[in-house]
Amino acid sequence: MNIWGDYHTHTIYSRNNHGKSTVKENVDYAKSKNLKEIAITDHGYGHKFYGTRKKDAQILQEEIKQACDDDINVLYGIEANILNFNGDIDYDKETFSKMDIVLMGYHSMARKHWFSGFFFNYFNYFAKFFGTPAWLKKKNTEAYIKALDKYEIDVITHINTGVKVDVVKIAEKCKEKNVYIELNGKRLKISEKDLSKLIEMKCKFIVNSDAHICHNVGRVHKPINYCILNKIPDELIVNVNNLPKFKNHKE
Repeated sequence: MNIWGDYHTHTIYSRNNHGKSTVKENVDYAKSKNLKEIAITDHGYGHKFYGTRKKDAQILQEEIKQACDDDINVLYGIEANILNFNGDIDYDKETFSKMDIVLMGYHSMARKHWFSGFFFNYFNYFAKFFGTPAWLKKKNTEAYIKALDKYEIDVITHINTGVKVDVVKIAEKCKEKNVYIELNGKRLKISEKDLSKLIEMKCKFIVNSDAHICHNVGRVHKPINYCILNKIPDELIVNVNNLPKFKNHKE
């Protein structure tokens, strides 16, 4: 199983030492791993601690352009945060219009306005300790589906991490919207029962490292082993022996 691209990596633009390497360091390491493509996808603006600053967007974009060469293609992207039960994400139309790839996932402490995300974060925080009731799982699932209807999202990251959802219902919407479900290098939270249903419906997956330091770029042995163990066909993994297409990609 040969992975051609890693589409979830963070750099120093994910603030407060959350990302530890420069764009160039990530790209150089990707080349050393013989990857053909890499995406720089720092955290969305709505995260109060790790989010990228809008004022840095132009600088980051320029660094990404400079890092491209004949050996590797570098995509400019973001890992946007789902913020509330309305399915809003930390979306900025002007900046997002320049991006090649938009990932979306849940991260605690991400919110656009204090009130709009309060209950979303509050209930899901306590669910970590007391379990997720059926009504909350349903609300979380609806939030993801609303986001997929509202925005041009390419990839759902580390699904079922932080907030519990109905993975199958979200996968059905992803298939409708041509969105890939990530198999994350660190966090895999899809049950065997749900995964078998996703394979049966021919849901498309993407294998990513979620690297926060350059030495983890292309480090995808965990999801690859997961794919082999669960007999996920290669043709359902869009970056196996292939460079995937993204709706946002600027040619």
